Amino acid sequence: MAHESRLKRLIRTGIMIGAAAIIMVICIALILLIQTFAIGGVSLSSANMRVSAPAIDSIERFSAAIRFKTISANADRHLAEIESFRGFLQEAYANVSDELEYDLVGEGSILLTWRGSDSSLRPILLAAHFDVVPVAPWTETQWEHPPFEGIAADGFIWGRGAWDNKFSVISILEATEALLRSGHQPNRTIYLAFGHDEETGGTGAQAIAAKLASQGVMLDWVLDEGSTGGMDLVPGALKPTAIVGVSEKGSAMVQLSAVAAGGHSAMPTPENSVFQMSRAMARVSENPFPERLSEPVSEMFDRLAPAMEFETKLALANRWAFEGVLLDALSATPSGNATIRTTIAPTRYAAGVADNVLAPEASVLLNLRLLPGDTLDDVRDHLERAVNDPNVAIEVDTARSSEATPVSKMSGPAWDTIAASISRVFPDVVVTPGLTIGGTDGRHYTGVAENVYRFQPIRIWREDLPRIHGTNERVSVEDFGAAIEFYIDLIASASSPANAD
Repeated sequence: MAHESRLKRLIRTGIMIGAAAIIMVICIALILLIQTFAIGGVSLSSANMRVSAPAIDSIERFSAAIRFKTISANADRHLAEIESFRGFLQEAYANVSDELEYDLVGEGSILLTWRGSDSSLRPILLAAHFDVVPVAPWTETQWEHPPFEGIAADGFIWGRGAWDNKFSVISILEATEALLRSGHQPNRTIYLAFGHDEETGGTGAQAIAAKLASQGVMLDWVLDEGSTGGMDLVPGALKPTAIVGVSEKGSAMVQLSAVAAGGHSAMPTPENSVFQMSRAMARVSENPFPERLSEPVSEMFDRLAPAMEFETKLALANRWAFEGVLLDALSATPSGNATIRTTIAPTRYAAGVADNVLAPEASVLLNLRLLPGDTLDDVRDHLERAVNDPNVAIEVDTARSSEATPVSKMSGPAWDTIAASISRVFPDVVVTPGLTIGGTDGRHYTGVAENVYRFQPIRIWREDLPRIHGTNERVSVEDFGAAIEFYIDLIASASSPANAD
């Protein structure tokens, strides 16, 4: 790529003019690298995949699944669509319906249980969700194919939920159906958990986790979707890369509020709620959380280093020499900044009751995304120090907040099983841990699982990023076939006697 060749020339020039220039150019290389996968999850940059094309009837079932408008924001209509969608799944996957135990959990989530032959082995769980985000009405005419018709055209399957996340639901069911037809009998119990409201908080996944906990179930590992970040080619990478999220950032909802005397706007007072809140927000903006490399990101750099070109490999292998400079450089980009610190984002501002009345109260809603190691208590302490104003109240909405998840093991049987399946279906990839920036249902299973991983077997290109929750969402037929093969391989390898822990 053009920018890579320019980068090489810059680095070689830097080597000639001194160590300071080397550090600067290496940091640029790493900024390009981290921008590629900062969102987390999985990125597969290679077209070299040994996969079979999915059967026509598999594509038709995927298309049919997209036609159900399981939109989280639609309340009663959402639940009606979910009921219809559940009926479709039971009819479309007859072997799954006949041979797996079926439970409706919460308002509409599904838990399927494939009993294993050896009760001494801890179960595993594959998670996905089938609710989707709305389509903005003014964008419907911009879709190449209508968002809820599930059209298969031009090598893609189009529609809302095609990527996020009916892709995983249908791929898992296709794989399970194929294994049942082949006569596979798992030695360990396998749970399939399909959430109905991940996009609005995941109460379904919480209910499934609570049900498992009440039964005394402790899972060996969970595999959920990964955040859909990606790339064309990792700058400087000599091999394609697959990133598995071993942790996801927490989320804190915090309200700042200020109360002051109201009155007529013709006689403004020196102090009013809007001024107080404006000063508080300025101080919050000027005092970000400190930057650091969390364990998943640090490990990611270590494992990527051997697969990089010489100049970038040199940088990744010697971070001790310039880590501070690297952190400063990364903090200057939104994607890099999200990877190396707990972020603070004001999302709602409310004040005033009329045009000519001094606002008696002003409030701001903040959404913070917590790095592993930062806690909700740290959030409150940091904001109190930053605001430094007793007249501004700070309230952490614990019911709508969650800590960063524990970091799952990055070696050992669970990791090796998942990594091996990735490598078999996607040859020559470098499998590495990473940090998932967005939220998934996976976080709700941390109390009933030894490890929770986040990976979606799909190749992601830069041009596709705006399609996620946006216009013209789609997945390629080739990726759909690869996902089915991945889940077949993963389930079979994880539940065969030769792989018993």
